[in-house]
Amino acid sequence: MSAAAGTVSLGPVRGIRRAKDTGFTVFLWTCAVLALVPLTWIAFYVMSKGIGALSWNFFTKVPAGPLYSPQQALEDAHIRAAGLLNDTDYPGLPRPAPLAPTPVDLSETPGRFRHRAPTLGEHTDAILAELGYAGSDIAGLRARGVI
Repeated sequence: MSAAAGTVSLGPVRGIRRAKDTGFTVFLWTCAVLALVPLTWIAFYVMSKGIGALSWNFFTKVPAGPLYSPQQALEDAHIRAAGLLNDTDYPGLPRPAPLAPTPVDLSETPGRFRHRAPTLGEHTDAILAELGYAGSDIAGLRARGVI
């Protein structure tokens, strides 16, 4: 930009607009597509052939692993053996629900599941009793549909 004689030159801005108009955007999109084609091919090839397909010389020093669907992750023996999922019984479910423990183990305050999450209304009676309601009062509230 030039501030001489109180004018502002738009030369650089016009140059950018001209580069964009002459196909620079098309060039960028073409580069992006050409970069995605081999990556997509590699992903599909590895998923169809297994992780052993990456034993080419180019990939020998690249750590790699399969990309799992959520169901595959739940069923993987290594994930289960590492303790990354804990099966927890939950009322109303046909089988135990897999829950992921806390991702970080702290030495003085380790995060652990002490009990499962409550079902709707599971602790209502105990909470109302702690608040001073008698058993007959709680039964009356339940009969009227309040709780």
